[in-house]
Amino acid sequence: MSALPYAGAICWRELSSTNPAVATKFYRDLFSWTSKDVDMGPMGTYTILNHGEEMVAGAMQGPNPEIPSHWINYVTVDDVDASAAQVVQLGGQVFMPPTDAPEIGRFAIVADPEGAVFGLLRDPSGQTVPAMNTRPVPGTFCWAQLMTRDVEAAKRFYTAIFGWKVDMYEGMVTLTRGDGGLGSIMPMPAHVPAEVPAYWENYVAVDDLGASYSRALALGAKSLVPPTSIPNTGDFALVATEEGATIALWKHGAA
Repeated sequence: MSALPYAGAICWRELSSTNPAVATKFYRDLFSWTSKDVDMGPMGTYTILNHGEEMVAGAMQGPNPEIPSHWINYVTVDDVDASAAQVVQLGGQVFMPPTDAPEIGRFAIVADPEGAVFGLLRDPSGQTVPAMNTRPVPGTFCWAQLMTRDVEAAKRFYTAIFGWKVDMYEGMVTLTRGDGGLGSIMPMPAHVPAEVPAYWENYVAVDDLGASYSRALALGAKSLVPPTSIPNTGDFALVATEEGATIALWKHGAA
């Protein structure tokens, strides 16, 4: 039995950015988030992004300016060291070894065998994952989608690491934890260059998809997928921000 009943939850999103100031302004203007800078000493400034009173994400300067801006999802585990070792055993990589962060917990940055980066976190506070049929709250993250060239290998890897269950929903491979849906796995689009590794795409719920999409473009984002309907589910759009990260906008379908 898990020592932490919430192990396997996607508990935090963090933007590793080539220009955190520009990125933070974009997300504040798009989602009406607020932000607060925290001095992390040698690690530099860490920006907390809030939706109302809720902390929804963090942003910080990426370690290498040549690496495009990207989101990192942190998943709670019982033992960061053991999980990091398991990642390697299953063919993945460790980019930042297990490290203690004051008032946060123990964490590591790793990647699956196809290169998709994510974090491991031993977080004493605990988090929850909304069920698939729960209507997401506008302005908050509501889904994570893995884009990979080897769906079957990804299914094996993530079920082994986190104990996630693989299901099918409307023809899509979904990932669930307990009774809660948390993400999906999709084949990498053919037009994506071969040198681009697998990656996690994050979705933020919005009240009005058309208005949010137009606002994103007005703020300098590039359209990757215009507003598109998913039958019996909802509508989404995908944009790339000026500093390079992508973000999906999601409008839940009618109840």
